[in-house]
Amino acid sequence: SPSADLNIQGKNIIIGGNTFGLSAKGNYFADSVNLKGGLLIDKSKRGAFTAVIKDFKNPVIDVEIKFSALNTETAGKHLYDLAGFRLPVTGLLDLSLNLSGKISEPTLGIFAQSNGPLTYSGPVLPKNWTSFMMTCRLMDNFRKLTVDQFEICSEEQNIKVSKGSSMDLSNKAKISYNLDMDASNLGIGPIKLFGNALAIGSFQRDGSRAGAQITLDGIWLNQTPVDRNSFNLSYENVKDES
Repeated sequence: SPSADLNIQGKNIIIGGNTFGLSAKGNYFADSVNLKGGLLIDKSKRGAFTAVIKDFKNPVIDVEIKFSALNTETAGKHLYDLAGFRLPVTGLLDLSLNLSGKISEPTLGIFAQSNGPLTYSGPVLPKNWTSFMMTCRLMDNFRKLTVDQFEICSEEQNIKVSKGSSMDLSNKAKISYNLDMDASNLGIGPIKLFGNALAIGSFQRDGSRAGAQITLDGIWLNQTPVDRNSFNLSYENVKDES
């Protein structure tokens, strides 16, 4: 079988509007390419890069990129370009991306873990996170996100999203979700919530509207069990035009 050593150096590689630099060495042998090196984003942050490409008639890929202490502003920008939503947190993340499967329809695995405390800027969840971990997969040409593991911890609160929870990203205007959550001491205004809740709903990508049907199981509010097991929530950001 033919073989060759490979040395790839690339600057200003543009993918999806983002500019990257790539430096990698490897080999070609028996209809397979193996590469190892580094990927540069935003001209300053370097991540470890490995890639395997097999069967050039029907290519199958396995590409992994790892970053340590990546600023969430940088991570959020590239996540927005991939999936159309931003991370409403500031701080540092350890991030691993794994693109695998047939090159025509790959799956993107995402692992993110806090590298120090994070500050959250959205509604409902605690503002200051002591730790965060997420493992999920983007599938169906990045139109569906499926959760394998998701946990947020603050000094007094703990929120977990169960494996199998998902988001539908196929609509350009809104994101639909089906989330199975466990909460411990989740504070929503004066309310402290404990237990399991299933939330099915959607929110506009521009943040203007959101809604959900909430089904409760073993929920306690302020140390009192909740009799009502299902209700609807809605939110609309009304602009003051006066």
